[in-house]
Amino acid sequence: MAKIKIISLDDTDNIIIQIGDKKLEAMISVALYNLKEGEEYDAELTFYMFGDFKLQLAANERYDITHIENYSYAITGKMIDSETIDVGFSISSEWLADYSYLVGQYVTCKLDRLEVNFL
Repeated sequence: MAKIKIISLDDTDNIIIQIGDKKLEAMISVALYNLKEGEEYDAELTFYMFGDFKLQLAANERYDITHIENYSYAITGKMIDSETIDVGFSISSEWLADYSYLVGQYVTCKLDRLEVNFL
């Protein structure tokens, strides 16, 4: 879970959020309550893939998330368990389960769509 501030949202589930000093464009996957711009919420970041997913060892030990286009991002961080990568904040997904042998190592990958679950 992360403390997420909503910068902008519309009625098509598009959202711009802020975590620390990072602004991210994402899709709302789950929202169990009404959301308001400018408010902070506890939420879970996850991702979805439309095609193949490849997780690789990172060349450097660093934490980074870089916007590619639309909702896709390149991330680098430490895999902290079989479903979570720490990029300065946690991003979780079942897509990571096949890579549990990389837990504890720095990894990098491309995400097709960043999603937010407001639970």
